[in-house]
Amino acid sequence: MAGPAREGGAGHHDRACSTRGAADARTGRRPWVGEATATKSGDMEAWRRDHVSAVPPGGMARAHVEILLDSVILIDHLNGISPATEYLREVASRAAVSVISRAEVLAGYDEQDTSSAKQLLDFYTTLGIDSGIADAAASLRHHHRWKLPDAFQAAIAVSHGLRLATRNTRDFPPDRFPFVIVPYRLR
Repeated sequence: MAGPAREGGAGHHDRACSTRGAADARTGRRPWVGEATATKSGDMEAWRRDHVSAVPPGGMARAHVEILLDSVILIDHLNGISPATEYLREVASRAAVSVISRAEVLAGYDEQDTSSAKQLLDFYTTLGIDSGIADAAASLRHHHRWKLPDAFQAAIAVSHGLRLATRNTRDFPPDRFPFVIVPYRLR
C-alpha cells in the first residue's frame, strides 16, 4: 500500500466547511471576525461569539457530531500510529472531516490505491465549502495570519461549534484557541 508517509503535526493542512450565515442587510456580507478575543480565557463559547457571528441553522447533518478531525490525525492512523487509531475509535460516532482534509489524505496515495483511505473517510460526515466559510476563512486568516488551509479548518470547526482535533500546535496552540484539542502527542 502506498499511503501517506508524511507527518503533518506542525505543518500545513488543508481544510473546508459549509455553513450559512446571516448577511448584513446593508452590505450583503456575512460578518465573522469580531474585535474582542476571549482565547486566553479558554472559553470556547466566548471565543466563538467574538469570532463567529453567524452559526448555521440546524447545525450538522448528524446532531451528535462534536469533533472535526484534522488530516494529521487521519494520516497518523493510516500510518499505523496506535494513539491515532485509539483516538479515532473513541470518537468515531462524534467526528466529522472536511472536504479539503479528505483531499489531503487521498493526495498521499497512488490513485489506484485509495480504497483503504476512502473507506476510512467515508465513515465520517464530510463538511464542504460555501461562501460563508470562504468569508470566515479569509477573515480568520487576516486576523490570525494563518495559512489559508488552517483558516478553513478553523472556520469549519468554529462555525459548526466543533472541537478541532489536531497535533498542529504550532498553528493551533490549544491554550490560545479553546476550540482546539490535542488528543495525543508523538515522542
